[in-house]
Amino acid sequence: MKSRAWGTSPKVIHWIYTAVLRPMLCYAAVIWWTRTQYITLSRQLEYLQRLACLYITGANRTEPTAALEIITGIVPLREAMAACFGLKLNSQWVQLMVNIP
Repeated sequence: MKSRAWGTSPKVIHWIYTAVLRPMLCYAAVIWWTRTQYITLSRQLEYLQRLACLYITGANRTEPTAALEIITGIVPLREAMAACFGLKLNSQWVQLMVNIP
């Protein structure tokens, strides 16, 4: 792992990815999931997640993406969205309404 002398801490980068970027990507994934059958979109999603994992861990660019996802505890994006799509197809998708006081 590389040493960080300046810049955003890995903890903050992890928070930004999991709390801001990933929900933006997954929004309405049930609708656009079928487009990931095209290899170009699939690669772009994987590349984005890989970049996030690299910045969080500070690892070398040669590290495998699967290893980085395990280290960071981030579920692969394709698997997460495939699960959502499967739930929607099987009519098991449950939308919770939260009342905020």
